[in-house]
Amino acid sequence: MKNTILTILGVTGFIVLAIGILTALKQFSSKPSVILTSTQCDPPCWYGIQPGKTDYLEVIGLLEQISGLSEQNILWEFNKDDRLVNVHWTFQRPIDDSYGYIYFDENKVVEAIKIYTINSITISELFEKLGDPEQYWMEVGNRENQDVYLDIYFLYPTNGYLINCVVNIGHGENQVEINDNTPVYLVAYFAPDTYNELLSTKILINKTVGARSGSAQNWTGLGLIQVDR
Repeated sequence: MKNTILTILGVTGFIVLAIGILTALKQFSSKPSVILTSTQCDPPCWYGIQPGKTDYLEVIGLLEQISGLSEQNILWEFNKDDRLVNVHWTFQRPIDDSYGYIYFDENKVVEAIKIYTINSITISELFEKLGDPEQYWMEVGNRENQDVYLDIYFLYPTNGYLINCVVNIGHGENQVEINDNTPVYLVAYFAPDTYNELLSTKILINKTVGARSGSAQNWTGLGLIQVDR
């Protein structure tokens, strides 16, 4: 019996130690989100790319200077009329962010930047960098396995930012909690004077206008948010 207890304690200790080592290695080998490491200019500018000002030729050179991006991972997308629509890429380790998009207007000038952080940064880190949002927008979604989630968008129309978090809604629940540790799904930057125009597309809110059920509401702070399914 004594040997069995010692064996169990030994295995448990090994597992705890292994988890600790793996966590430390991940933290050691990871870099902060590119939202935080962009210090060349103030948002909505990102790594020198300014929505409403920077054209596609400048974007080519600026993207090449970002650590964690390789030319092979950068793809340019055109529509059927051969008009440049966007450029997108995936980030390489040790960057924890997933991928990014830059959208262009008909003059090939940057319209919006979207960085899919997908849990590499928390809401408190972004609020510290960008400040509190002016408004928020909610959309309820359903996954294929019938799980229900809340798409919540934190809006900064005056400054040209958007933060999106995706939060699971528990079975039978009608509220979710947004706290300091809520992970962020994506961050978008745009020229403030294009906000209303972009809001009519899927660039900011990933639903067509006719399919949306939410609307902009004034932000009152972190905490519980009521959800109408």
